[in-house]
Amino acid sequence: MPLLQGRQVEFVTKALGGPDEYGGRDLRSVHKHLVEVGLNSSHFDKLSAHLSQSLAGLEVPAPPIDQALALLDPAPHDAPAQDDQPLAKSAPA
Repeated sequence: MPLLQGRQVEFVTKALGGPDEYGGRDLRSVHKHLVEVGLNSSHFDKLSAHLSQSLAGLEVPAPPIDQALALLDPAPHDAPAQDDQPLAKSAPA
């Protein structure tokens, strides 16, 4: 779990414009095994909602939360597709 948490911190830091220290694999290959058992955009929507609620609970104003969520949107990063389509069909490989 510590490795996963570290990778997530690195990825989010990079996605939000911080230092590029992400040492993990691309999102498509990292999530491939999960796609095979049903991972789709609804799961990332739940993650985004949780992040938004957490930041709001820390009294972060809405505009920066919206900006962060837009930067972390998985669609441009070759992760889940819209409309609950599996990751494997989100974008051409």
